[in-house]
Amino acid sequence: MTNIVRVSTFNSTATGIILPCQFEKSNEDTNFYIVISSLHLLWNNGIDKERILENVEDYIMLDIFDPNYNRIEYSIEDVFVGDSLLKEDDVFAILVGIKNFTLTLNHNISFEEPLPKQRVETYGFPGIITGETIDKISLCGELELLSNFKNAVLTYRITDDYHHYSDLKDYQILEGLSGSPVFTENNTLIGINQSIPYLENEGNPFKNIYFITLKHVMNYLRESGCIIYEQLGTALKIRWIMGTPISGEDLSILVIGGSGAGKSTFIKSFALNNDQINSSGDGQTTRTEIEYKLTRYQKKPKVEVTFYSKDDFYKTDCQAKCDSSSEKDS
Repeated sequence: MTNIVRVSTFNSTATGIILPCQFEKSNEDTNFYIVISSLHLLWNNGIDKERILENVEDYIMLDIFDPNYNRIEYSIEDVFVGDSLLKEDDVFAILVGIKNFTLTLNHNISFEEPLPKQRVETYGFPGIITGETIDKISLCGELELLSNFKNAVLTYRITDDYHHYSDLKDYQILEGLSGSPVFTENNTLIGINQSIPYLENEGNPFKNIYFITLKHVMNYLRESGCIIYEQLGTALKIRWIMGTPISGEDLSILVIGGSGAGKSTFIKSFALNNDQINSSGDGQTTRTEIEYKLTRYQKKPKVEVTFYSKDDFYKTDCQAKCDSSSEKDS
């Protein structure tokens, strides 16, 4: 039970995963965790992003349980809500602190490519069950043959029969499973549920569920400046960095390799907005006399441009070539 959290708004419910998370305020009395769930839970309720950021407690409630199904008190330290509307980025994250209690999270993690027809399991809180009830539903399935790990969103088909009540529609039973964990054998976490496709009658005859890979979730949160993480075998080490001051020390990197080997691509991968830095490809860095100064956590990319007159540019270019020639001769 402590692998999942019930995430509720004023009229909707979803499930979230909870993982240990380091934070700058960590101390002996308080442990910190990151809760990750589906962003459409908020948008479906028309909740304004700015209002959430101002006071998240007014809009989102978490039910975190100990092994004996008792609710655990928590404090919300921070929240990340992205702007992306892409299906694969349908996540938000909450940093919570829990005093004088340590959650036992008994699962492994994997970024490896899952196999077609591989057995998976998901469990979460059905949307039809609310209030004081803490019952959850567990469903087994298998990965679809057409799933492609190059995509961040994969599909599995439910193999269990969950139609125990003829008067309940698929939507009513499965609604709360958005954000639920997706496990393979040996309780290995590989992703979280994104959405369940329904027909007009709120049915899901093909029993398909879309899920976002854990690897993409971690990379999206990292690239958004929310966390940094390290994968250690089947374990995951996460640190919340959003809103924390970044030290000003320089990061020096020495790379060795031939032209076009990927040196610049490797270096710019450390930058937060690396997709907006055109400093690599076909050996262009090797062939130029340019020093790239990259800021790892620059939220709003910016450049410094120096304008030269035609004569000044000619003089600067000649001087650079002379300096380069002198270095080679020496």
